[in-house]
Amino acid sequence: MPPTIHIALVDDWELRGDGSGDMEKIQIEPLRRLLEVYDGFGLKASINAEVMQQLAHRRHAKDNAKLGLLADRWDESLLDAVRRGHDVQLHAHPQWGDSAFDGSRWDLRGDWDITHYPRDKAFEIVSSSRDYLEKLLRRVDPGYRVRTFRSGSWAIAPSDHMMEILVANGVVADVSIVGGMRIANRRLSVDYSVVEEPTFPFYPDLRDARRVSDRKEPIVCIPTFSFHVSVPFYVWAGALQVLTGALARVGVDWTHLTRKPSSIPLERRAASYEVWRGPRQHFARRALKKLRRENRFYIADLSEMSGVLWRKMLAEIRRKVSASTDSAVPIVLENHTKDLGDMRNIRLLAEHLARQDDVQVLTLREIASNLEAGRYSVRKR
Repeated sequence: MPPTIHIALVDDWELRGDGSGDMEKIQIEPLRRLLEVYDGFGLKASINAEVMQQLAHRRHAKDNAKLGLLADRWDESLLDAVRRGHDVQLHAHPQWGDSAFDGSRWDLRGDWDITHYPRDKAFEIVSSSRDYLEKLLRRVDPGYRVRTFRSGSWAIAPSDHMMEILVANGVVADVSIVGGMRIANRRLSVDYSVVEEPTFPFYPDLRDARRVSDRKEPIVCIPTFSFHVSVPFYVWAGALQVLTGALARVGVDWTHLTRKPSSIPLERRAASYEVWRGPRQHFARRALKKLRRENRFYIADLSEMSGVLWRKMLAEIRRKVSASTDSAVPIVLENHTKDLGDMRNIRLLAEHLARQDDVQVLTLREIASNLEAGRYSVRKR
């Protein structure tokens, strides 16, 4: 009998990495809509709340009352989510730590990579963020504790102190690793092409979480799911995109099959956020480039999943999990509320997951409890 797949529907809840974005438009409102979708199908979200942003808003609120009101709305959104049975866990972008606000725009001066900070500063980032979440959410859940962590921009390894800092702050599992992912831009350099276990829980080398430890460690890494697609699939999906575009022009709207939720922006993107965008290229050149295997790589980010792609993602999850002899396997998905301009695919995916006999949607908190209880196999070398 194949294992039961324990899926965590994780959402990184944040403004953009450069501090841009209207909190009401790209955080408060889309989170409300997302939770309504999940509630409708009896599913629970795991919200990775980016707390460094909130600490910056609180710090500058004494000079700008509007920031205090936004911070209050942030608190209220998470309190409401927990009251409704959803989970909240810790996400932290360190660049907010050294921030300035000129009355209309944020200037984030800190390094985007937490592994570049000295041990004492990195500890302060994690502990102050954890303390804020726990104090806030114990208003409605007295037993609330931070149990999992995702680092800002995925940056967690290598580091000679980050895993130890997480353990010292009560973190049971880190979900920052994405096997096969590489980032190289003017802000970040992250290389997870050498991750030794890209899918299943593993005990990390405490000095380099890309490596599997040879012993049981006090923390587990659960990679955020990622996968490659074949050349035939990529070509077929491209042809389908052309077809659905043509049908839309004559009034037949099947564009959800080929259009990702982020393709309809919630608001105009700030120019400075171009850090995540590659150079502009002709469509044909982009398509040919995608045929290379390293470019047919996808993080399981629901905000970037067309209907065709999330179905392929689930097929890849089942294919990989089928090799396991365990009774249950945890799988972590990703999402970015700030990019959810079109909820159709999220709704279709939620409806689909709710009908699957081999899938259970669990929160990160529940998965952390299962780890502590020994209900999952955890790889070591």
